[in-house]
Amino acid sequence: EIKERMLKSDSHFFGPGIEPLKKTEGRSSKAHNDIFQKPKLGGGGAPKKKVEAIAEPEVELLPEKAEPPPTKEYPVKLTDPKWLSEKGYYEEKIQFSVNVDLPKSHADFTRVSVVLSSLGPNGKKTQVNSIDVHTRDGKAQGEFKVQRPPNSKPSESSFFVFAASHRDCGKEVESSKLEVNESPRSLVLELDDHSDISRHGYSLVMKGVDGTIHSRLKADDGVDADGIFTFEFKGLTADVAYVLELHNDKDEMVTEIFSGKKHGQWEPKP
Repeated sequence: EIKERMLKSDSHFFGPGIEPLKKTEGRSSKAHNDIFQKPKLGGGGAPKKKVEAIAEPEVELLPEKAEPPPTKEYPVKLTDPKWLSEKGYYEEKIQFSVNVDLPKSHADFTRVSVVLSSLGPNGKKTQVNSIDVHTRDGKAQGEFKVQRPPNSKPSESSFFVFAASHRDCGKEVESSKLEVNESPRSLVLELDDHSDISRHGYSLVMKGVDGTIHSRLKADDGVDADGIFTFEFKGLTADVAYVLELHNDKDEMVTEIFSGKKHGQWEPKP
């Protein structure tokens, strides 16, 4: 009865149709535990295929737009550089001017540097002088004494420019070119015997050796004092040779007073 009850109990525990496990002599319980082991890797079966990485399409990168460097602000402004003469002459002083805008923060920085340069036939600049001037009432003004450039021809004009700069101005400013040549000269002629020039229609004619008339003076253009008649011929170029003649009322030459003379060489004929 007890055995039968145990069998029923076992059947009830394992469920219908399931035989209870029986211990088998000579067999290890390891065989029963094998079913719980994880399968070993690298065993048999078909080899695994190597999965190749799919290359991503190349993306063309646009270059980054470079930002321009910030513009430096300069507090001082230079404007309107100009010569104060329309024409210059060698060995004479030529004045110049440039406007200077000085803010209050730079009121003490008045110095402006000015460089004088000559211009060659091809426009090449050659520095010939430099000076410092100071700003007063919004302007920096000064003057240069100009000399003839080396190797220049006496009969030809030369050209000059000046450039002005300030320590707190972003760039220098340059003037227009100025024509410079020999200064015009005057000739004072005194005649102690002026009977001929006193005649009606007579005149003294100053002309170049090429025949170009420079000036014509009559008796009324002279000054008569103490028996001396004085005439002044103005605006003569030092490097030009002149001829001075006495002409009659028909504009015919009566007397040649001197010929082919330059300034400093005029000596009236006896």
